[in-house]
Amino acid sequence: MLMLLAAIAIVALFICAQSASFTVLAAADDVAAAEVQPIAVEPVDCAPSPVEEPATEEDSEEEAVAEAAAAGQAGVLSRLSEDLSGFNLNNTDPLVVALANFFAGYDGQFVFFGNWGNRRSGSFGRLMGLYGNDKYNTEILKHEHGHYEQYKQLGFWKYVFAIAIPSLTHDPATDYYSQLWEVTADVLGGVTSHRHTIGAEEAGLQYLDLIKNNNVLVSVLCCLIF
Repeated sequence: MLMLLAAIAIVALFICAQSASFTVLAAADDVAAAEVQPIAVEPVDCAPSPVEEPATEEDSEEEAVAEAAAAGQAGVLSRLSEDLSGFNLNNTDPLVVALANFFAGYDGQFVFFGNWGNRRSGSFGRLMGLYGNDKYNTEILKHEHGHYEQYKQLGFWKYVFAIAIPSLTHDPATDYYSQLWEVTADVLGGVTSHRHTIGAEEAGLQYLDLIKNNNVLVSVLCCLIF
């Protein structure tokens, strides 16, 4: 009987021990479950950041060209402004023409400068074009202005046929300033340095009077003859 009670007590103790063990394990599992919670992780952009490429020699040259162009445009505008502010159509000082950048006035004419195909200066009415460095040559300036004086005496059509066309079609290398339509441009413009053949000035003045005192058909005839 005592042995049976002892056995029952041992079994009871064993069951109690197992129950306590299961309780402890369950509590441990609950603690572990509570501690291990998912952590929200923000997505990370792993794309590589753009890398600036070093400037090449070609890029540097393009930048230099662009800067030079911008500076050139600013310089052109500045020089145009200078010509506009100092412009005087009735100026009679050749030095003013020589110091201008793109254009100037000279004794009633608008004078402009440039480089064109035939490499010759010219004058027609109130317009005078001086080629290259001719603006620095006072005698060329005066000669071309002399053509304006012819124009004022003859009028448009007579000047075209008797002066302009022969001047354009004759070789400037063959005693150019002694020709009938050129010599009076020297005389009327006040040129002193050109040497004319003997009698050229008298013949030129007679030619100018002939054209001036007759109708335009005489000018056309002279154009065809010369």
